[in-house]
Amino acid sequence: LEPHFSHIPKTYDFFERNENGGVKFSFVNLLAYYRPLVIIDEAHNHSSELSIEVLQRIRPSAIVEFTATPARNSNVLYRVTASELKAEEMIKLPVVLTEHSSWEDTITYAIQNRQRLDILARNEEQYIRPIILFQAENKDKEITVDKIRNYLIEQENIPPEEIAVATGEQRELDGVNLFDPACPVKYVITVQALKEGWDCSFAYILCSMARVQSSKDAEQLLGRVLRMPYAKRRKEPDLNRAYAHVAITSWTEAV
Repeated sequence: LEPHFSHIPKTYDFFERNENGGVKFSFVNLLAYYRPLVIIDEAHNHSSELSIEVLQRIRPSAIVEFTATPARNSNVLYRVTASELKAEEMIKLPVVLTEHSSWEDTITYAIQNRQRLDILARNEEQYIRPIILFQAENKDKEITVDKIRNYLIEQENIPPEEIAVATGEQRELDGVNLFDPACPVKYVITVQALKEGWDCSFAYILCSMARVQSSKDAEQLLGRVLRMPYAKRRKEPDLNRAYAHVAITSWTEAV
């Protein structure tokens, strides 16, 4: 980076310096001098002290944030409402939320709902394969990824090839094209890995066994099943909706 600093004045007090007081030929100093425009996606994840410190060090000329769940003190310049997105045929609404008394019932009813939607999808001109997104609990809790997977295979007779696990350790969706009619995946099990940034429009049903107490987490998770296939309203009314099956009361309160 040294050539970049040959024409930059070394007198500015915002430069980070080495032990001898000289300006470090570092990327952070380069950014601090040129004052970049910073664009932050999923901005709700970047409010920690460390994130703020990093932004201060690079002296941005402006910071533009994108998020579905802005903080209360956000300087909101432009907002798109769910009703606007629905009018543009981009999302499925309403969300039909059903609470069940046990985690086994939650899974069973979610599977039955998927099978019902699958039959309706056959009447559509464009190919749709409704997918269930299961949210398991952490490893130290009861309803883990393995427990859900075993229940699907042993109790619901789901073929293993129709199940994919997407966690920090198991990345069975990597390289998989879920939109391919030849793809067998109908059930995806995760914990937190797909909470943001994962948008498969074939995902119609969120089935959660985990405790969710904040409205922000509820919004982010429900967002995974909101995207409308092909951004076009479907002929079958029930395919214009998203579905959530939950086993924890806190989910209903958060939503």
